[in-house]
Amino acid sequence: FAPRCPLRREACDRSEPPLRRAGPGAHLSACHFAGELVGTGAGDVFDTAGADTEALARFADTPPSTHAEEDPA
Repeated sequence: FAPRCPLRREACDRSEPPLRRAGPGAHLSACHFAGELVGTGAGDVFDTAGADTEALARFADTPPSTHAEEDPA
């Protein structure tokens, strides 16, 4: 994923991060910097200027989903 991530840093190229919770009650994330990004939305990270805003609005209130049932820690 690192080559596609706009927040990529040197650590991302050196090692694969472990899968862990991004914050209390949060979804699972395999990101070295997930803790720093808690509360950050996709629009804060990705260029959404060309996004289909109607499609985005339909999912605005949809909570994130995860396939993991348990905390890996």
